[in-house]
Amino acid sequence: MNKLVRAAVVLIALSVMSISGYKLLEIFSEYRQGENVYIGALDEFVLSESTKAPDKNTDTIDGPSRTMPPRTEDVFKKEVPIEIDFDSLIQKYPDVIGWIYCEDTPINYPVVQADDNDHYLYRTYNGQDNKAGSIYADFRNSADFSDLNTLIYGHNMKNDSMFGTLKDYYKQEYYNEHPVIWLLTPEKNYRLDLLAGKIVDVSSDAYTLFEDGDEFSEHVEWLMKRSSFEANVDAESVERIVTLSTCTSAGDDDERYIVACALVEID
Repeated sequence: MNKLVRAAVVLIALSVMSISGYKLLEIFSEYRQGENVYIGALDEFVLSESTKAPDKNTDTIDGPSRTMPPRTEDVFKKEVPIEIDFDSLIQKYPDVIGWIYCEDTPINYPVVQADDNDHYLYRTYNGQDNKAGSIYADFRNSADFSDLNTLIYGHNMKNDSMFGTLKDYYKQEYYNEHPVIWLLTPEKNYRLDLLAGKIVDVSSDAYTLFEDGDEFSEHVEWLMKRSSFEANVDAESVERIVTLSTCTSAGDDDERYIVACALVEID
């Protein structure tokens, strides 16, 4: 009888392992499909890109350092590092409203917007069903980024694609190396000067679009005082922000990590 029980346990364990292996294979296959979609977008619509060498891995650094990098024109430069063929892109995919890019990171994606916040949650920018989804703006926002607070969402993918690297802004060192992100649109180009990173609840004021200038200014100051990194930006100079939002790795469905950025127009 004991042999039968042991045999049954082994069979059950093998079955569980087989099912788990199949599920993992299925997940990795979908990840690869999503990556291929966005690699195709880079090949087709990015006309030029910086050739700067990738940063060194900083995962082994223990504890946050608050040593601030010098604010230089090289860090906060005014030259847009990539060029996008928006004419071709929007002709094929009219929901595209911009392109977001962070040098030496996986963030290099079209930004889309739909009539609700569910459409692109599990659809790529070209409409394919995929768990990677898209980088997309809140449907309540103006497509020209003229609101006081524009919300942009992306998944925290395990392979660091989409907004999977936003969590690295938990560390001061990562901010020191990546203090700006670029937002390109068909009409204007912007530099996103990072202000703050913070874990928030889905009901947080961080998801308010704001119409009152005083409330907006108070929100910016509140974020910067509670940020996971210290930024080289003067809160009083901030006129508009873009809030990048992704899930945390904690497994809490109501918890998000946001990175707020000052929207700086570049000629």
